[in-house]
Amino acid sequence: MRSEGWPSWLIGLVFGAAASIMVLLGGGPFWFVSVAFLALAFVAARSLAFLSGAFVGLGGTWLALVVRAQLACDVFNAVPNQGCRGHGVEPFITLSAGILVVGVLLGMGAWRRRAGQAGS
Repeated sequence: MRSEGWPSWLIGLVFGAAASIMVLLGGGPFWFVSVAFLALAFVAARSLAFLSGAFVGLGGTWLALVVRAQLACDVFNAVPNQGCRGHGVEPFITLSAGILVVGVLLGMGAWRRRAGQAGS
């Protein structure tokens, strides 16, 4: 593994956000493309900070877009005789939040690892 740093994390964040948008636009087939895309980038970067950023970008983008869509639906429903329903978004919100939490935990590990490398 390489030295951990903010540039690696930010690049991972961009890659994760791009992968999440690919999955949202293309569905299941793009899931495999996105996983391969992130795996190749991780192999090239060999950085825990990159992986953390990718997970935060992936989970955070999904969570933001789903919550934004649900809020827009709620506002639309505030008008009488309107019907907008977000069926089955709860599991997706849970999955997105879980991916985001994993990214944050990996980031904490990368930060500790960097602090340990700086101290030695």
